[in-house]
Amino acid sequence: MKKSIFLSFILISIFAFGTTNAQTGGPDDYGYTWQQKRAATGSQWIEIVKPLRPGAIDITENLSRSKAVGPVNFSFDFPFYWYTHNSFYISRTGYVSFEENTLGAGFDPIPQAGGQGNDIIAPFLGITQMEEGVTNIVFWSDFKDSIIVTWNEMRYSSPNDDPFGAINFQVVMVRSTGEISFNYNKKEGSFNATSCESLNPAGDENCQVIGIENNSGIVGLLHSIDDETVFLGVSAADPLTITYLPTDVENMNYSTTDLGVKHILTEGSKGLFFSKDGAKIPLQTTLKNYGIEKSRSIQLNGIVRKGNAEIINNVKLAPAIEKDKEATILFPSKFNPNELGRFSFETLFDYEEDEYQPNNGKRQLFLVVDTTEEVITLDYTGKIGGSDISWTTTVPYQRGNAMYYEPPFYPVVIKTINFMVGGTGGAPQPTDNVMLQVIDDNGLNVFGEKDGSPGDILWQKEAGPTEYAFNNTYNKITIDQEIQINSGGVYLTTLQGGRNQRFATRTSTEPSRRSLEYRGGSFSPFRFGQSQDFVIGMDIAKGDEELVTELELTEIVSPKPSDVITMDTTVTIKMTNVGPQPITGDIDVYFKANQNDEINEVIEGVDIPVGGELLYTFNTRVKRPNAPKTQYESFCVRMLLQNDFDLTNNKVCYQTTVGVEEKNPINNLIIFPNPTTGDSKIMVGTEIDDNYVITLSDITGKVHWTKEVSLITGMHKIEIPSETIPNGIYFVRVSSEQGIKTEKLVKQ
Repeated sequence: MKKSIFLSFILISIFAFGTTNAQTGGPDDYGYTWQQKRAATGSQWIEIVKPLRPGAIDITENLSRSKAVGPVNFSFDFPFYWYTHNSFYISRTGYVSFEENTLGAGFDPIPQAGGQGNDIIAPFLGITQMEEGVTNIVFWSDFKDSIIVTWNEMRYSSPNDDPFGAINFQVVMVRSTGEISFNYNKKEGSFNATSCESLNPAGDENCQVIGIENNSGIVGLLHSIDDETVFLGVSAADPLTITYLPTDVENMNYSTTDLGVKHILTEGSKGLFFSKDGAKIPLQTTLKNYGIEKSRSIQLNGIVRKGNAEIINNVKLAPAIEKDKEATILFPSKFNPNELGRFSFETLFDYEEDEYQPNNGKRQLFLVVDTTEEVITLDYTGKIGGSDISWTTTVPYQRGNAMYYEPPFYPVVIKTINFMVGGTGGAPQPTDNVMLQVIDDNGLNVFGEKDGSPGDILWQKEAGPTEYAFNNTYNKITIDQEIQINSGGVYLTTLQGGRNQRFATRTSTEPSRRSLEYRGGSFSPFRFGQSQDFVIGMDIAKGDEELVTELELTEIVSPKPSDVITMDTTVTIKMTNVGPQPITGDIDVYFKANQNDEINEVIEGVDIPVGGELLYTFNTRVKRPNAPKTQYESFCVRMLLQNDFDLTNNKVCYQTTVGVEEKNPINNLIIFPNPTTGDSKIMVGTEIDDNYVITLSDITGKVHWTKEVSLITGMHKIEIPSETIPNGIYFVRVSSEQGIKTEKLVKQ
């Protein structure tokens, strides 16, 4: 029989609230318990920061730019409540989350359905800062069973952003046992709940939260809120460990039904612009079973409205969905953008036995603009304010707002940045400058890959109070340089220069969900972004197509659909410059077979003339599928070039037949010296007597040297004449009818 949430909350309260002596807590409704230990009873600290553990990734720089980074993939399924995850987001605010969200002070208690964010593991959810050169946040995983994230030398902040305390803490997650441990080996200074009083309208509480919560917020297990006594005496010699254990899960007989709308047309159901009289837009919704029971088939409605007027009302039967699975539903009618204005696309369903119904519907914002005009204004709010917000700060440009925009066509040139300042609370002051910025979406994730986050500043201007108007006036500041966007989008930021500024927001039932807040060098989703947008927009005009970059992934040279895969196989691809100008710089390339992790490599320093081709062989081979599979269910290669005009021709996928596994007759290939400044040698190991072809080629596929040899079984040394070739990256390939082996050679 299922326990009531109220009873569970009472149990949690008894064990967790203000209990310095409590050593255990729980269970929650699902069966998690926690145990608290100190040095005398087996607490632990696992050092991964100083020295940096082999394989660890220091993400401090990433988190200096963004409040949370992710998804960080750890390659195995970690069990959390009744579902599993293989990636998460890491926040500088002291938690990891399996969903992209941001949590702001005062933090919601745990559990709380419909709160700021769900699906979280919070070893120290608090108002924290990073001190440059001192703070380190590090991720480590063996990518098999264990994960560690350490927040080292995190600082507390007062209402005036002044740090006055420090803490080291970490979360350790172990797949095989399902255990989650929070470890602490340093706690200096008093956190003091009043430190977030000015940020929390409810008062001086919920500044420091420790606990875990499921994906709907229905179930969770709180350890403590604002309890300084938990950390008394914590040090490197006497660390504290709080371990969450699925101890009673098998005995709880827990059951819940929770079907929800994950997103609508795009991930995150984020606002979109469409061209008037452009192509009709397919309408679809992704449902997810967040519960533990298989859902039944339900009727799903898809409604498009303009204001309160209903334009389309689709009805579609959605299938039954297993727990933790998703289903994408395509509605029969499409949205025809033949009228200018603001539209909403809502999907919703009735499910009487659903225990958490707030996620049974979601809206997405559509805006249709006239792209035939000479100048087009893009603004999610329609230039309408209503509410406003300001940040408490004494340092200019350390707090502010941002909106992300993707135009409805390419290429475009940005003409102005537009913004609205609300009431001043007094006359404008000389210090009330605003820093305006246009930022590219070429930011990097923790693995050094472009992930669409804020990156390079393309333009910025410090605007004084004489250059813009207060009191809910829509200001337009001309951008005095040409910024052309050929693909992707930009972030528009307004950074606060003085205390009298209150930036305008619009509250709506269909927000863009593209609003961000900025603090001290980092961006994070706006804490009220599920209902509000900042009044920040831009004017655009059509760009110059002669400045467009266009690279096409022409084909997968190896393996081909007709190839029989008998071993781990080399992946070679061909790209063609089909645009009007040469392509220079770096290209990100990826391949993925079946459900294996995507392999990412970077082709550095390319120079492809108009009409030119580039052949590239990955350093990593694609693995042969394990029996009993007889083919790759999917084999895909894709590429990413910044400002590439057409992204639809950047991916190629197909199936490839797999044969009986055979041993490669070339069992070894060693190049030395490598890198080289002159000639090199190779050692080739062969397992059968055969004729072999050895080639030396560059990254374009041009062959600089070839040699045919007859080799018997054993090891052979062969000279490679590399002294005369230009500096660069090359590939040495040894092949026979029975197998191929390739290695990279660098000439310096």
